[in-house]
Amino acid sequence: MPFARRLLVGRALVGLSACVLTVPVAIAATVPFGSAEDYDSNFHEVANGALTTWNAAGYLQKSMVGATTAIYNTTAVGGTAGSGGTGVAVAANNTFADFTVQADFSMNSLSSANSVGFYTKVNSAGSAGYVAIVRITSATTADFRLWDSDSTLANSGVGTLLSTQTFTTSGAFVANTFYTLTLQVKDVGNTVWFGASLSSVGGTQIGGTLTATDTTSAAIGAGQVAIRLGENMRLDNFSVAAIPEPGTAGLWLSGAALLVAGGRRRRQ
Repeated sequence: MPFARRLLVGRALVGLSACVLTVPVAIAATVPFGSAEDYDSNFHEVANGALTTWNAAGYLQKSMVGATTAIYNTTAVGGTAGSGGTGVAVAANNTFADFTVQADFSMNSLSSANSVGFYTKVNSAGSAGYVAIVRITSATTADFRLWDSDSTLANSGVGTLLSTQTFTTSGAFVANTFYTLTLQVKDVGNTVWFGASLSSVGGTQIGGTLTATDTTSAAIGAGQVAIRLGENMRLDNFSVAAIPEPGTAGLWLSGAALLVAGGRRRRQ
């Protein structure tokens, strides 16, 4: 390649990299529960805190009675020995608008009383939000239920039921085995869209993705995220990540492709 052309390509790549690399990276957080501090410092308990504790095996352990709610919030005042944080219940920290939240979970029996879920778009008072709950009810059935944004965190309560759907799978669920629950939440115009899926911890999806949309009183905008644990549950590897704007993601991908292509041309 002539020197002048190489110079123009190099300048173009430098300019592109400057504009591409300044695009904000999506916010992401992962809590592996490898220590008691992972729970104490990242979650503050809103309901039935004494029922959930950190287990030295590296997960949260939920007892047999009632449901626990704990908001993800890195400014929580730490508890001790995995008892969960307290305080700052009204601080609107770590808010997400379009995002994916997921966690690994297991239950010691397959029962409708044993459930796992997430509160999402929790309001600035930390008092209410949508709640999506999954139950594995038999070896071959699981369901996904979504309640409206009037669901209260204080008593792990549920509000107006928006949708009930069943995962259809030929596979067999097994007690005391970890599965991954993934929930996507997006603002689509004046509605809020939800998509829930189950998979093995290795990443193989079980059944289809179940979707629901709130079209009536949609709570648009960012909010906090909380976990909700029913009876006899274990929870591990909690993560939440913002979904980048389509234009932003495309800019990153196209820019990266051009940088790679430019590098290939220079090597040739």
